[in-house]
Amino acid sequence: MDHERFLEQLPVGVFRSTIDGEYLYVNPALVDLLGADSRDTVIERGSPPFYAEPGSREEFVDALEEQGNVLGHEVRIEQLDGTELWGSMSAWLTTSDGRSIIEGVIEDISERRRIEQESVERERRLQQLMDSTDDALWLFDAEWQETLYINAAYEDIWGQSTESLYDDPKTFLEGVHPEDREAVQEGMATLSAGESAKLEFRVNPDEDFQRWVSVQGSPVVRDGEVIRIAGYTREITDRKREQRDKAAYTASLNEIYEITTDTEREFEQQVDELLTIGADYLGVPYGFLTDIDVAAEAGGDGTQTIVTSVGSHEQLQSGASCPLGESYCRTTIESNDLQAIHDAPAAGWEADPAYERFNLGSYIGGSVYVDGDLEGTVCFAGSAPRDEAFSERERALVWIISQWVSHQREQQRRRKELRQRNERLQQFAYIASHDLQEPLRMVSSYIDLLDSEYGDEFDEEAREYMDFAIDGADRMRNMIDDLLKFARVESEAEQPHSVDPNEAIDDVLDDLQLSIKESDASVTVGELPEVRADPNQLRQLFQNLVANAIDYAGDEPPEIDIDAENGINGVLFTVSDQGIGIPEQQQDNIFQVFTRGTRDDGTDNTGIGLAICQRIVTRHGGDIWVDSEPDEGTTFCFTLPTTEGTA
Repeated sequence: MDHERFLEQLPVGVFRSTIDGEYLYVNPALVDLLGADSRDTVIERGSPPFYAEPGSREEFVDALEEQGNVLGHEVRIEQLDGTELWGSMSAWLTTSDGRSIIEGVIEDISERRRIEQESVERERRLQQLMDSTDDALWLFDAEWQETLYINAAYEDIWGQSTESLYDDPKTFLEGVHPEDREAVQEGMATLSAGESAKLEFRVNPDEDFQRWVSVQGSPVVRDGEVIRIAGYTREITDRKREQRDKAAYTASLNEIYEITTDTEREFEQQVDELLTIGADYLGVPYGFLTDIDVAAEAGGDGTQTIVTSVGSHEQLQSGASCPLGESYCRTTIESNDLQAIHDAPAAGWEADPAYERFNLGSYIGGSVYVDGDLEGTVCFAGSAPRDEAFSERERALVWIISQWVSHQREQQRRRKELRQRNERLQQFAYIASHDLQEPLRMVSSYIDLLDSEYGDEFDEEAREYMDFAIDGADRMRNMIDDLLKFARVESEAEQPHSVDPNEAIDDVLDDLQLSIKESDASVTVGELPEVRADPNQLRQLFQNLVANAIDYAGDEPPEIDIDAENGINGVLFTVSDQGIGIPEQQQDNIFQVFTRGTRDDGTDNTGIGLAICQRIVTRHGGDIWVDSEPDEGTTFCFTLPTTEGTA
């Protein structure tokens, strides 16, 4: 195969031309490369028109004349139809018949150039992304001696320049909180040893190390050896603040729960402690509970009075008062909702009478309502404005405290009203029973005298009338005695203390032994734990319930079971029988005074015994209820406080 046939078969373009660009020879591959239909078309056109960029051929020829050859020169080529492609051209300058000849080869590198361009574009976009991200991306050598890459986000997070880190890779440690540096250095050693690391620590001395970051790093390993350390740093200050706030909120709620459920604390002490918790959580120095009198005189103003407070503000001390129009609380009342002012001057309060009087830069308060009537406010305040508005958690905590105060005030009102009603009832019962005793004693005496003097002369009808009179007097005496017992539950009560119920049961069974014997009753007593109670009233309670079970036993001998168990609300006692039961429609009223049941023998009780039981249990802080079905028996249940004092 001769030289020309070899060139004809090469897959790359081969040409020979003059310095001026006149083609002397082109092979088929070059004809295809230039998009021509024949060799003659290419030769007639010459080489200059195929250069897509003006001047690029002149540069190529100049280099060729200067150097004698050009290798791998990349040039844009324009095909006959206008399509551009990239070619890599190598050429040599030779001489033939006294003139300079260019001999060269051209290879289509369009695909390679496209791939390279895409790679460059990807790198550009990646660099753009790395430069624009809020995370600091970094790359160090394995020994932390050279910074290979750091993006601009580092400067904002750390408060240091990227140049300083390139100059000295370990300067970033100066931006780490002193208390966290040891942990960071340990993490660096871990990465250099070939293990990944994740750390959270504080940075940026310019901001007093208030910024928190999360750092994740991984070693770059080649052939089992760490050659690079790569990772990123993400600011997590907001997340840390949220975690701290959530933890503080939860801790405050736990303290509030502990305080508000402690029955040993007085209300005033509970309020003071809640105000302290609220002020600490909100980061303000003052907390106060007010009474509000909105019933102003004609043309006047209502009044705000401080009930109790925490903090040293002179005008926010207990007993201090001011016109309602000069208080911050008036805005809480007017809005009928939580009122929160985090920056009073910015909100236009500087000219307000309340600001002039108290000079408070921040305030938040909730209303206290009792039975729908405004009674006061729970407020927290600071002399300085806050940087940020009160958060939802902060508002919720103030609302919780104000709602609890409202509830407690309502309970206080209920207890006061109940105490007054009980006192009036007790006074009435005592006076009524006491005043009835003397005329009843006189009536009974004359009945007895009449019976003893003239009883033998009574006919059958008169005897029946006399028996009715004697029985009525006896029942009246029993009712008065029970009414006095009802009144004395409060007036003659002992202070509750630790009592063994088994001893009380023994006394009751001794007192009722005649009734037990006559009715052939059986009484079973389980293990009864000690309780805090008035021993006399505990005996009265059991005696009434056991006597009630005997009275309503029915035709069969009474079977009475007394038992108890410790529960979450104290000790739960049960007194059960197998008697006639109580109709459902009577069970709701069974503990009311003068509510009577009817025994099988047709006689009535006084209707006070179970009311006395309820009064005794209530005085001890317990509950009493009944579970009964007609002809299925009855179980009375009641709770009493344990010896630890819980009820």
